[in-house]
Amino acid sequence: MRTSGASRPHPLIVDPECKSLFQRRLAPGTQLGVITVSGPLTLGSEPSTAQRLVTRGRKPLGDSEGGFTMANRKSVVATLAIALVPAASIFAHAPPPPPPGVAPPPAYGTAAAPVATGRIAKFLINPNGDVDGLLLGDGTQVNFPPHLSESLMQIARIGDTVSVQGFRGYGGGAVHAAVITNASTGRSMVDQPPSPDRPPPAPAALIALNANGRVVRLLHADMGELNGVILEDGTIVRFPPPFGAELQTVLRPTVQLTATGYGTENAHGRALEATSLAINGQAPIVVYGPGPMPPAPGVAPRPR
Repeated sequence: MRTSGASRPHPLIVDPECKSLFQRRLAPGTQLGVITVSGPLTLGSEPSTAQRLVTRGRKPLGDSEGGFTMANRKSVVATLAIALVPAASIFAHAPPPPPPGVAPPPAYGTAAAPVATGRIAKFLINPNGDVDGLLLGDGTQVNFPPHLSESLMQIARIGDTVSVQGFRGYGGGAVHAAVITNASTGRSMVDQPPSPDRPPPAPAALIALNANGRVVRLLHADMGELNGVILEDGTIVRFPPPFGAELQTVLRPTVQLTATGYGTENAHGRALEATSLAINGQAPIVVYGPGPMPPAPGVAPRPR
């Protein structure tokens, strides 16, 4: 900062350890809080000083010689170091930008435009029988936490048109819903934590299930990981995302899939967590069980 009444340059003593930093970052015209650099770094005359910064501006308080003394040298260095760092990087660490074509999640507490709108074609259930997602008529998959199952069922039914606020995961595989609104009634389901006063429901009694049929749809977790499929009879087969990564090159729509596992059948459909899978009639692949997971058909085993 320049003042109309100040024209004499005032030297600032710079700690020798910070010499290279200042030489890289300072140039005439650089603004440092209340001072402006008006000249290059010059060699100081005092034996204990490595560099001087020539400035024009307000005379430092408590310095009758027009410069800073060794007694307050460290505070000067700290002040200059802070001045060299953008304020935003001091007080916040910005998240990395999303990949091209992926909308970032909205800021907490702000209204966001819908990322998907359409008619509910199918409810998605997990192996416990909870509704934790839905498919829209255009094929969009919408995910939400299973504790919101009851809330969703109170505001929407199959065939209703809804708008979804939230964000799309990496790869655009699914939408994570923050708010789902029924377009006809205006009623909404909002993603919020379960009440701490309400105990979690008892887990459903899982039963052994088998499924066999053609894959018609792949299912994804919020960040785009493959974590399940829908068979032609509507059965949902789930498996862990790391297992889905092993199968993503061979598990495609139209392949024939045989699955065994444990799950639930209810009014919303049939879903199971697979313990083994067989693709196109080949040898079963163990999902859960002793020993390492064998490679999927046509996939080379990982190097050890």
